[in-house]
Parts: sequence; C-alpha cells; structure tokens
Amino acid sequence: MSVSRLSFNVLILVAALWTLGWLGIPWRFGVVVVLVAPYWLGPIAIRLATRHPAHPSFEPYDPSRHRVPDWAVGFTDETSAALGRAGFTANARFVEATWARHVTSFVAVLTNAVSRDTVMLAALYTSQGSTDRRVSYTEFIAKFTDGRQLLTNNSATPSVFPPVPTKMLTRLPQVKDPVRLHRIHELLAGRATAAKEPLPCDANLAGRLSEAMTRSMQEQLGTGYMYFDTAESVYRPTWKGAMLMSWKLLPPWRQIRQTRMGLEATRLLGELGV
Repeated sequence: MSVSRLSFNVLILVAALWTLGWLGIPWRFGVVVVLVAPYWLGPIAIRLATRHPAHPSFEPYDPSRHRVPDWAVGFTDETSAALGRAGFTANARFVEATWARHVTSFVAVLTNAVSRDTVMLAALYTSQGSTDRRVSYTEFIAKFTDGRQLLTNNSATPSVFPPVPTKMLTRLPQVKDPVRLHRIHELLAGRATAAKEPLPCDANLAGRLSEAMTRSMQEQLGTGYMYFDTAESVYRPTWKGAMLMSWKLLPPWRQIRQTRMGLEATRLLGELGV
C-alpha cells in the first residue's frame, strides 16, 4: 500500500471516529463499527459500481490504436507459440474495455480442430503502470452435445459467482505449462458422457466472445446474484449478490476459498497422475 493511500485510510478512520463521538456514540462501539466497515461498505460499493454491458465490445487488436502493455503481449505470444507446437492455431487477438470499470482485457483465441478445443489467453490490467494490478491466465474450452461446457484454466483467483449446472469449471493455478494444462483438460473431457461438438465454422470470434460473457451473466440471473437493468441495458448485482461477492473477497473467506481451491487442485492432479 502506498504512503498516500495509507494516509488517506488513516484520515478516514480518524474522521469516522470523530463523527461517531460527535453523535454521542461510545468510542468502543465506534471502533467496532469502523473495523467491520469493509463488510457493510463493500456490498454497497459493489452494488452501486458494478455494471456489465449486455453486449460487451471486443475490438480486433491494432497496435497503432491500442496501448497494450508489453507483458500482456509477451504472455500471449509465448503461450501461443507453445500451444502452436501442440496443434493449436492462432485465430485473432482482441481488446475489451467495456466489461468492467478501469479494467482492460487483452485476449488471444486459438483453436485445435483435432481435439475440438478452443483456448483463450487473457491478460487483464488496470493501466500500463508497473505497480498496477495485472492478471493473466490460460483457459481451455470444450462444448459438448448435451449443452454443457468444460472449462479448464490456471487462474489463481477463485470466482465470486456460484457454479452453474451448464459449466464444468476446473481451476489449476499451479499448472503454468499450457501444454500440460491442455493434457489435463483432455483427461477431464474423457470423463464426460457426451461427445464434443465440432468447432464453429464462422469467423465471428468477437461476436462469440461477447455472447459467452453475456451468457455468463444470464446464468447468474437464476442464482439471484445478478439482475438485468432494462433502463440502462446492463447487468447489475442484486443486494444478495453484492453482499456475497464482497464478503468472498474479504478475510477470512478469501483465504479460506484460496486454500480450498489449492487443495482441490492438488487432489485432482494426484488423481489424474499428471
């Protein structure tokens, strides 16, 4: 945490305690209120700030127009090269900056016609600053004839959304090698009772990416986490969703979920013998 950010937090703390004292509230109670503030302010912030567009926009990557950090381009280049030797063909790269506030996604899409798999290489960042947040991961996707999807990725961040029956999601953050991750994906696909669908023949990758993100929100309508705001044409969290998503990001639940994800991944890797 930067000095300026720490100073701001201390200032807010002092101001909150002074306000509670001015209102005649005992300081001990005021301290408790301030300490648990993230648990009641967090849901309010998520509820008010989260807005996902009904149709996110994926623009074809143009180096002359889009400023993408070198590390993001390097990640997609290196991973694409490794997967190319495993039978994957690079299709296109896109930039998406409408889905979440202050977050840009740089996405590369590759396909393997033999295994009938699609892989998405995603690099998410808030800016090109060296201290700002950056996340990258690889995700393999297979669609089955029974309507379900198999998604296998190495993201180190647990999802804040509950699982849905149409998606079989596996997170293996310790598997950095994309070729090994694909082997695991294939082993998991072998457990499915349905066959894989052939890859789409059309070239509308941007449209399919947009549809996939929209579908992920539509699936959360049934869980009670999200609702569709018809006035603004955006998906927003319900109060239930805002509270649960916020609390999942706070201690001790964040640490518990992170540990659980790691243990489940280790168990699965041992079970598969890879």
